[in-house]
Amino acid sequence: MLRLSDFVTLDFDQESNKNYLMDLEYGRLFHLNPSAFQLLSCIKEDGNYDQYVQKFAEVTNTAPELVKTDAANYVVSLLKMGYLIEV
Repeated sequence: MLRLSDFVTLDFDQESNKNYLMDLEYGRLFHLNPSAFQLLSCIKEDGNYDQYVQKFAEVTNTAPELVKTDAANYVVSLLKMGYLIEV
């Protein structure tokens, strides 16, 4: 199970119509594409991204294994940066 770090938050700016990951500790702001934002939103809601993988695979007509591999690579990079925590 995963969760966002305490110093990280997700934000949607309605004016610019952009999604962000905000690092409150270091004042960093990362623009997220819609897929990354959706993935992190699923993790924030229930700590799991399997639901995201299934939905994204269905909507894009992509093999779930491919979506899971791509999502896992992104999750690993966020774990290394300390933005996600395994619980």
